[in-house]
Amino acid sequence: MNYNIETWKKHMVSLDTGINMAYYETGPAQGTPLLLIHGVTDGHVSWMQMAPMLARAGCRCIIVEYRGNGATDKPDCGESGYTAEMIAEDILNLMNKIGLERCHAVGHSFGSLICQELAIKDPSRFRSYTLIDTTSDCRNNPVFRMLLNGDGHGFRGIYGYSDHLPEDFLLDWTQMNNEDEAFRQATLDNVKNMPMLAWQNLIRGLAKFHNDRLGSMPEPVQVIWGTEDDIFPMKDQELVRKKLSRCNATFIPMEGASHNGFWDSLRSCRAYAEQILRFTQGERYFTGKS
Repeated sequence: MNYNIETWKKHMVSLDTGINMAYYETGPAQGTPLLLIHGVTDGHVSWMQMAPMLARAGCRCIIVEYRGNGATDKPDCGESGYTAEMIAEDILNLMNKIGLERCHAVGHSFGSLICQELAIKDPSRFRSYTLIDTTSDCRNNPVFRMLLNGDGHGFRGIYGYSDHLPEDFLLDWTQMNNEDEAFRQATLDNVKNMPMLAWQNLIRGLAKFHNDRLGSMPEPVQVIWGTEDDIFPMKDQELVRKKLSRCNATFIPMEGASHNGFWDSLRSCRAYAEQILRFTQGERYFTGKS
């Protein structure tokens, strides 16, 4: 597969929320608009393989980099950190600034939690919601407790390092079996370049997330979950399914996929792209030529 983010259009926008926010575009300008919202430390790199597949199927992909990531500002927000509610406000303001009236929202991990907040704040702006590896409550999540407090086996947590996290931790954090070496290196370089202040604000905000209003989320909603997800495992999915029982939500298990399932391989990425396209456009739009 060939992809080159140099062909993506990069933009910087000054928001009324007080930050400068980066976003990228790829795909036909008149295509179906998809807002792609990455995981907690992933930046636009997260979508380097999937966005070209979606673009070739006729989608206009708007790929945001939210607070703490990539070229977007990284202010210190103190004890609150960067909450999903705060980031949702940034994204809605970005949509206003660029004239994006209505779109499909696709979020992965923390991005899926931000999608939930967008649905609460302004559902009129969204045609659908795709939640990839999601949850409704992060407050007792053991992975985020480990990131905040350390693991008791040498990793001191995000407050235990002044300049950067240990390379072995970052290698484990971005570990994948994807066959594209350039993609693997890009994801590693992305987290290596993140300042500690960004890690701290991102994880603080993420670890506070809980959504007691998920049951009133507007339709249509699609939940895609990798069955080997070790961050939001089956118990999280059972809770999400229970809370969405009033909503005609579609649940798609991806057998054998990790938390970052669309990074596992090009084949896996294509499978995720197909699910998104079927949900947002219908199968007739997917050419399979990726």
